[in-house]
Amino acid sequence: MEESENRTGILFQGMTQATSRLIHLLKTKEIGEVITDEEMALICGKDTGVTGNGYGNLTTAIHYLLRNDNKVFRRIRGADAIKRYDSNEISKAVISDIKHIRRSSSFAVKRAKCADIDKIEVESRTKFLTNLAQISAVNFLARHDTEKKLIARNVTEITDSKRLLEAFSKL
Repeated sequence: MEESENRTGILFQGMTQATSRLIHLLKTKEIGEVITDEEMALICGKDTGVTGNGYGNLTTAIHYLLRNDNKVFRRIRGADAIKRYDSNEISKAVISDIKHIRRSSSFAVKRAKCADIDKIEVESRTKFLTNLAQISAVNFLARHDTEKKLIARNVTEITDSKRLLEAFSKL
C-alpha cells in the first residue's frame, strides 16, 4: 500500500487519517506491550472500543499490520485494551481459531444437508454443491481425529508442505 505525505502525517492510500494514525502507533509497539483504548483515542480521535465509532479503524489497522508487518494484536478480554502477541500467545490463538473453524464448519455442513438439492435452482446448484464440498473438506481437516493422524505421521513442520499434502491424501 502506498503512503502519501499530508500536513497531519503520513496517510496510507485508501485509508482514513484515523486508521493511518493507528497503524503508525501500533507499528512502534514491541511484543507484549498493551495499548489502551484511551491511548488509541488520543491518537486517532475516535473511540476504538468494541462499540465505539473507531472500532472499524482499529480493526483495519490490525489487519494491515498482520498482512504487511507480521505483527499480531488481539483484544484483551475484560479490558479496554489490545496487546501485541508473542509467539506463544499466537500459538494459543491459532488453536482457538481452529476450534472456532471446527464448530462453524460443522454447523455449516449440517445446515447444507437440510437443503433439498432438487429444489435448488439449476444456476445455484453447482455453486451450492461446490461450496458444500469446500466446507466439508475444511470440516474434515479441522477435526480432532485428523489432527491426531497428522501428529502420528509426524507432519509438524510448516515448511514440509509436500509431506503434509501427502498425509492429507492418505486420510
